[in-house]
Amino acid sequence: MSLGLPLKRLKLFRLVLALVIAVVALGAMPASRAHAAPTGTLRVGWTAPTNLDPALFADAPDISIGVAIYDKLITLDQKSNLVPALAKSWTVSADAKEYTLKLQSGVKFHDGSDFSAEDVKFTFERIVDPKLKSGAAGLFSGISKIEVVDPTTVKFTLKDASSIFLATL
Repeated sequence: MSLGLPLKRLKLFRLVLALVIAVVALGAMPASRAHAAPTGTLRVGWTAPTNLDPALFADAPDISIGVAIYDKLITLDQKSNLVPALAKSWTVSADAKEYTLKLQSGVKFHDGSDFSAEDVKFTFERIVDPKLKSGAAGLFSGISKIEVVDPTTVKFTLKDASSIFLATL
């Protein structure tokens, strides 16, 4: 049905009408239902994760569980600033192609083994390995080399400068 309005105005009219209907419907909700007594059980509908290997995360359930159980090298604070996580510090070369990360010491895996630069190198080389077919491989396809400088230092060399590389770690 067209009221002779231009298409943009018709879309806006429909949006406003939908909002008005929603507000009226919510206002008609009985007060008793709006303030129901808690039952002590919270039920949440969620699809179970299909994979707990972070290199193979494919959907929201996998990622949601993954961020709860795995740590990143660098993370973002509430203002989207880069902050240390497993990497306690980092330096970037002047040409923005070399990233050297100093790792936290004393970090243990669930089996008690130490976290090291070798683990970081293994993880990222595994992600970009075409045989794995990781969905994250594209994020790291710009890496040309990963070097273990010492047990707590890893160096990434990129093919080209990247302004987002640290945020992807």
